Amino acid sequence: MKVALISTVHDPYDVRIFHKAAKTLSEAGHSVFLLSAKINCEARVGSITLIPIRRRESKIARILFSTLDVLSSKKILNYDVYHFFDPELIFAGFFLRMLGKKVVLEVMENIKGMVESRKWIGKGHVRILLAELTWFFDRAFFRCFSSIIVARPDLIKAYSKTKCVLINNYPDFNSFINIPVAGGEVYKKNKPVVLYSGGLTEIRGIYKLIEAMEILNGAVELWLVGPWLEKDIEERCRKMKGFSDVRYLGNFPYGEHYRFFPSADIGIVPFLPARNHYTTMPNKPFEYMAFRIPVLMSNFHYWKVIFAETSDFFNPLDPYSIAESITLVLKNRERYRKRAEIAYEKVSAEMNWDKEKIKLIDLYKSFDVFQNK
Repeated sequence: MKVALISTVHDPYDVRIFHKAAKTLSEAGHSVFLLSAKINCEARVGSITLIPIRRRESKIARILFSTLDVLSSKKILNYDVYHFFDPELIFAGFFLRMLGKKVVLEVMENIKGMVESRKWIGKGHVRILLAELTWFFDRAFFRCFSSIIVARPDLIKAYSKTKCVLINNYPDFNSFINIPVAGGEVYKKNKPVVLYSGGLTEIRGIYKLIEAMEILNGAVELWLVGPWLEKDIEERCRKMKGFSDVRYLGNFPYGEHYRFFPSADIGIVPFLPARNHYTTMPNKPFEYMAFRIPVLMSNFHYWKVIFAETSDFFNPLDPYSIAESITLVLKNRERYRKRAEIAYEKVSAEMNWDKEKIKLIDLYKSFDVFQNK
């Protein structure tokens, strides 16, 4: 089948979209086309074709016109299955569904929580109102779709009245094969390393994490790998006292950042409390576990249940709590080494993409069988 994976928000090489969904469907024998607003011209990467959609610089304009941009894109009616990754594209999906097309929406976050956390939308009461309206329209249209894919267990209940499939966002172990260790003087490790890998934003806890470095007073070094995602955030971080013990390593294409992981003593996930964070399931802890790195995470109840056997937890709003958790791991290395081994066994046996991708392949097989009905 000809499959269109569509997003006006995400990077075309997003881990979930390109490296998991697109590659899996291509390997399963489908012709895969990735339509993105973040590429400038048509290109082919391996067996996957990348096709540009009109890009809107304004976030408001993107929300308002993304449906029109998708439906007016090149040869949009030529595909058998349309797989959307942005909730604002539900109207495009509904229109294509009315034409008899197979339409999938993949939900990776709590949509109401996601809208409420976007400060650029406006004041708090505006975000809450818009979140409720978004959820109202979502519920009205979701039932028309061929299937809804959710990326984490807590979202199943919200879509229980749809054809919902849980495909967990677990790591792809194939990405870890033959990873070179970073070398050279610039990456020389002189003290224990705390690693944070991912987008750098206030809501993901970067300021509190740097404040914890100041409290630790040179006992450890914090390595940051990933993009600065907010205006002026890098400048503000570099002015903090704790940044003297921080090494920003840069932002890398998917897979290349793993070369820093073997040098880490601790992997950390310091997300701040937010409705969209309480039950989120980020890649980070699974990636740390896959490299046998002890994991420290924010003390959200959901995370404490899911990762009880594999991680320790701290109050993400309190830099002293973060510092104490880091110190505890370093003072009890053997205990946490054993826990890291347990975590590795759990990820390698259960929590990996090789297990999850079978569900995606089976879902598309069902479309192939019934597409003429």
